Amino acid sequence: MVSQSTAITGSTLVRLLARLTQVDAAQSPQVFTEQLGQWIGWAEAIPLSAALSAAGRPQSVEDGVWLPDAAHAQRVLDQLQREIDDEAKPPVRRTRMPTLRGVPLPPPVPDFGSWRRRYQTRQQAFDNAVAPLRAQLRQALAAQSAEGARLAAVDQVMERVLALQERQWLAGVPALLEQHYERLRQAAEATPEPANPQDPGDEPPWLRRFVQDLQHLLRAELEFRWQAIAALLAALSETRAHPNNKETQ
Repeated sequence: MVSQSTAITGSTLVRLLARLTQVDAAQSPQVFTEQLGQWIGWAEAIPLSAALSAAGRPQSVEDGVWLPDAAHAQRVLDQLQREIDDEAKPPVRRTRMPTLRGVPLPPPVPDFGSWRRRYQTRQQAFDNAVAPLRAQLRQALAAQSAEGARLAAVDQVMERVLALQERQWLAGVPALLEQHYERLRQAAEATPEPANPQDPGDEPPWLRRFVQDLQHLLRAELEFRWQAIAALLAALSETRAHPNNKETQ
């Protein structure tokens, strides 16, 4: 399985955030990974060490208990990606456009609070989908083989060790996105573009760009969160391809 520190360092999410916030891309992941060793303190090193060194044995699953597979995981991923696509719809919609002396006015630009709530709603949807799926995949992996049981135990410890820090780190993403929003808005105000008389209801170009960047950021965050799922699916596929590993060691 890919280590969490390696995944974070090479994350598309980190590189995209660095670009949007105009921060040194080499610095952001480095700070994060340097703190990783501090997060895994002595209190967590004991269960992690135990999970790594445990002999491991397949865990029994009760008859009739449903366990996910790669097809189910793909359906979950597809649904989350469709919801990201829906974020292209602006928060403010009016059935009748306001006019000034009979001339339609451009639609009002929503303040960032609307976008923050939408981004946080997507983050909550990621949590609600990924965390249960990860636990279910661990259960399926642990039932496959002794090696699978060891990998599931390690993943469970790593999730517990990093969950709070990862949650805090991701919770800061909307604030970085707001900086990007304000920078685009201020740049547009400094050099306003002429309105399109043929379609005055169009969103301003800078807002369309922001929405695209928001979607890119959501996709990158989903990719980041999905890394653990992909690793578990790969491990599950590997253990199923080698049924001899099911023997208890």
